[in-house]
This record gives sequence, C-alpha cells and structure tokens, in this order.
Amino acid sequence: TNTTMGPGEAKPMPGPRARYHLERVRESVWDVVAAGALKIKYGELKKGLDENKEVSWERTGLDGAKVRRAVTLECQSNDGIGHQTLCTFDDFHALACRHGAPTDAGIDPVLTTQQYMEAHKLVPLLESMTAAVMTAKPEDPKKFLEQTLRDYAFRDVPVLGYDDKDLDAVFTQYDITRSGKITREQCDAAMIAMTGHKASLGAESSDPVTKAEFMQLAREGLNTFTA
Repeated sequence: TNTTMGPGEAKPMPGPRARYHLERVRESVWDVVAAGALKIKYGELKKGLDENKEVSWERTGLDGAKVRRAVTLECQSNDGIGHQTLCTFDDFHALACRHGAPTDAGIDPVLTTQQYMEAHKLVPLLESMTAAVMTAKPEDPKKFLEQTLRDYAFRDVPVLGYDDKDLDAVFTQYDITRSGKITREQCDAAMIAMTGHKASLGAESSDPVTKAEFMQLAREGLNTFTA
C-alpha cells in the first residue's frame, strides 16, 4: 500500500493510548457492574465491585482493593448518605485513576499518563482550546491560542464561554418544532457539539428534555468537560 502523503495532507495522529485505557476500565469493570446503565448509585457500585467475580482489574493496571476503598469512602460521605449519590462512568474512571495506582514497580505507563491528565485537567483544556480556535478561525491561530491560554491562566477567562443567551440559542437550534422540548438524542447531540460528551441523563427515563433541564445539563457539562 502506498502511504506517501500528498501536498497538504496531515500526518496520522498517534494512537490514543489514554482513550484505550479508559475503554479497558469501561469494559473490564464498569460494564460488568453497571450492566449498560449510564449511571448507578455509589451503593450499587460498591456492591457490584465487592460481589461480582467477573470484574477484571488485571487489564486496567489498577489496584482493585484501592479502588474499592475509595468507592466505600464515597458511600460514607455526605453524612453517610453518599451511597445514594449517582455515579457516571466518567465519575468512576476519574476516581479509579486518582486512587487506584498500584504500589509495585510495574506501573502501567498508560495509567500514569491518564492520572497526570486527570490531575491537571488537561483533556478539557486541550479540547476547549481546539474548539475555540476552530470556532474563531483566526488569521494567526498560534497567536490566538497563546492569548487565549494567557487569558485563561492569568485572568481566569473561560476558554469556551457559553452564557445563557448562547445556551438558549443552542437549544433553539435543536428545538425544531418550537415545543420547548427536545429529545434525549437531540440533547446528547447538542452536548457533544459543545463538550465532546453526552448529557448526564438518567437511564430510567425517556421523557423529552425541557429548556430548563437542558440549561442545567449544559452548565454541568461545560463545568466538567471544558475549560
């Protein structure tokens, strides 16, 4: 096969190793315990981790005992009612990476990279910087990115700033029938466009999403996944 690149063609991106690690955790632990649910209570998560023999920690590079202890502490938080708090996969993955590093010398380099990215919130920052420059399309993208990063670092200016007017406009774009409601699929599409992630909607309901619900979900998603 001829792999010679033509003029103007970009080089292939390197393999997304951090994403590979995330999917190992999802397949080997979360999917086994949550059985396809988008979110479950911490109490249910703890029970599944303690009792389900199909959970495989070996493929994740994580110390399962440490992760289980961290989940137990979450269950005991908020004056003992933390077990009722809902947990998404992203919540679990972040918690597992923070607390589940093995103590032996055979630390998975993918895991340590993921921990570093989580600790410094680099993924939301880099994704937001990319989205910002693609939206603005400045004549000098390097200068634009430099100024954007300076504003973020020294003036606490969000890289991706969505105010209520912007979120209203996004909702209206998907509310084609002007009913004041959009489907869960439309809500997910809007959230992916803004943050790169689906909305944190409960798996137990299929009801349409109102504007007020969308605005709240959007703010939560932007706070979590963007800088």
